[in-house]
Amino acid sequence: MSDKVSGAVKRLWTSYSKNTPQSLQLIDVYLVFILFSGVFQFVHCVLVGTFPYNAFLAGFISTVGSFVLAANLRIQTNPDNAAEFKHRHPSTHQCASLNIASENKAKRREMAEELIAKYFKKTNSDTNDNTSTSATSSKSQSSFTAKPKKKGNKMIEVMKLKSKAQ
Repeated sequence: MSDKVSGAVKRLWTSYSKNTPQSLQLIDVYLVFILFSGVFQFVHCVLVGTFPYNAFLAGFISTVGSFVLAANLRIQTNPDNAAEFKHRHPSTHQCASLNIASENKAKRREMAEELIAKYFKKTNSDTNDNTSTSATSSKSQSSFTAKPKKKGNKMIEVMKLKSKAQ
């Protein structure tokens, strides 16, 4: 009888260590720790007494709460449950709200590039300089000069000077 039990436990442990992801194994270790912590608190309360009963309740209820939350985390992050928790599981998360931030960023960048293109035009006069560092060459490749709208406009002239200085 004990050979059957030990063989079953050995097969269970081998299967668990091979088929369970390491992240779930870490959560399982935490669950075992919380379980033993709650059992220890209960045994201590039974053996020693319940004089500070509110302290026992606080500690025991916090271990129960931690266990429940960790068990929920394990259920939601288990790859076998990815179909039930599509919004929560990282590998199958297809939420549109994730793309909103990147879409907004792309729109803002597009609008900024349109404004820059409207008031400035690119020049490639400094791109032939291969002796400069990469930061300097990237600056020179993307240097802008102002398009003159009106001759004599001081603001445009200042912008021209600034863009040539960069």
